[in-house]
Amino acid sequence: MENCRGVSPLLFRASIFATFFACAGDPTRLDLVIDADSEIERVVVTAREAAKAAPFADGSISLPAAATSAPSRTNTIFILLPNRLEETRLFVSVDGFSRSSTAAIAHSELEVDIEPGERQTVMLALRVAGVGLRCGDGVISGIESCDDGNDKTDDGCDRACALEPGFACVGQPSRCAETCGDSVRDANEACDDGDREPADGCSPNCVVDSGWSCSGEPSMCSPVSTCAAACHGCRINECCGEDCGTGGGDCNLKCPGGCDCNLNCSGSSNCKPECKGGGSCIFDCAGASNCAPDCKGMGTACEISCGGGASNCNEVLCGGGAACVLFCLGTANCGFRDCPGGAMSCGDDVHVCNRDCP
Repeated sequence: MENCRGVSPLLFRASIFATFFACAGDPTRLDLVIDADSEIERVVVTAREAAKAAPFADGSISLPAAATSAPSRTNTIFILLPNRLEETRLFVSVDGFSRSSTAAIAHSELEVDIEPGERQTVMLALRVAGVGLRCGDGVISGIESCDDGNDKTDDGCDRACALEPGFACVGQPSRCAETCGDSVRDANEACDDGDREPADGCSPNCVVDSGWSCSGEPSMCSPVSTCAAACHGCRINECCGEDCGTGGGDCNLKCPGGCDCNLNCSGSSNCKPECKGGGSCIFDCAGASNCAPDCKGMGTACEISCGGGASNCNEVLCGGGAACVLFCLGTANCGFRDCPGGAMSCGDDVHVCNRDCP
């Protein structure tokens, strides 16, 4: 397990919280909400990058005693993930033990797709066989908001028995139907524009797209006009501009999805910024030792300039439908490392990927 800047890998907070560290730097956070039967007094949590891979984090956590009359209680574990796990699927398993048991008396597991830089919350029910009720048994219990009798996702009730956006569920076992696209904003929908088209501000699951604002019924959506409003939670100047052209060091800005970023990393040792999610980015790599921007996603547009004595500018990535233009400006090693549609030379030391010449 990797430590977080010298902090103990496993810490307890107050009486009902535990913090699970498995990273270094500024990690993505996963909140694991466990609803455990009162017989369970200790849990062992294991996190893997793949179903059969060796765990990158695991630990044993004692749970506080349940109230006398309570059949179960809810506890939250914070898992901080290393940056290399962003945009991957994480496999989490939890085993429950009683005070006297050496073998697990309950087991549950789930899969979750990790979004970079986000705080995500997932719920998991931990039941003792023959004592409590389980997610997937068709009976709503504990923290479940639905239970359709299976462990599938994208059917209205997910594998943790939580209601999925764009659906409404009734009955036991839950019968779920799509409501997204009917122009009525239901309680579990952030928007509803009357269709299920992507990239129009209101997603096919009735979630507001990054960089958009929606209101009304049916929802009327429009791009957020100012960077400050579109990129909430950013560092100062991260959305509208960042200057780390100090003549050395790394310059690895991650422009939030849908934002417009302008990065000056001239003279830096390594300039490896990221632009995605429909953003528009300008990267100045003049004089950089290594310039390798990563541009990806439909609607993303990147402009990269080298020159000025830059020594290496041939690692530019432009994938997932992004459109890029690269101005080499006399840099000998200059070009796209990844351009699925095929790069094209425009002359005058200018190259494009998935777009016309300027």
